[in-house]
Amino acid sequence: MTKLYDEPRQNNRKSNAPLYIFVILRDSSSKDRPLTQKQIIEKLDAWPYGVSLERKACSRILACLADSDCGVITGPKGSYYDPNEDWAQFGTLARKRCA
Repeated sequence: MTKLYDEPRQNNRKSNAPLYIFVILRDSSSKDRPLTQKQIIEKLDAWPYGVSLERKACSRILACLADSDCGVITGPKGSYYDPNEDWAQFGTLARKRCA
């Protein structure tokens, strides 16, 4: 009977870290103002995300986001989101050409 009243299990917030990092880069960075890994980790640790992440994990996530062609650019000065590199725009262009 206690199983009926137990709290539902929630997804581990760390599994959402790639999405959170993408949102942080999209909202807080630009080509002129890239974010370092330290800055990204500090923003992740704060409200509303509340995710503590090690630098190596952050580095791997940034590399995966950069490889996925979603508009995230990484370099020696930091990482940023460039909407001109966003894959969604390429899909829009492809649909216009096919129509």
